[in-house]
Amino acid sequence: MDHNEKTQAVDGVEQADILEIIDHHRLGSLETLSPIFFRNQPLGCTATIVYQMYLEKGVEIEPQIAGLL
Repeated sequence: MDHNEKTQAVDGVEQADILEIIDHHRLGSLETLSPIFFRNQPLGCTATIVYQMYLEKGVEIEPQIAGLL
């Protein structure tokens, strides 16, 4: 979440099984072995995208989670 460039990922990302990317930055250099869900929107922060996802699913966001975002 919040990046899709190999240079910003944790060490060993090549062996990771990436399932999903949620980001607001330019397209980067990560590659996956199989198709994944990729959501990229030109917004100010990834937290806004996560909040939108809560709204889309009709799930109320808990105050603790909202604070972390």
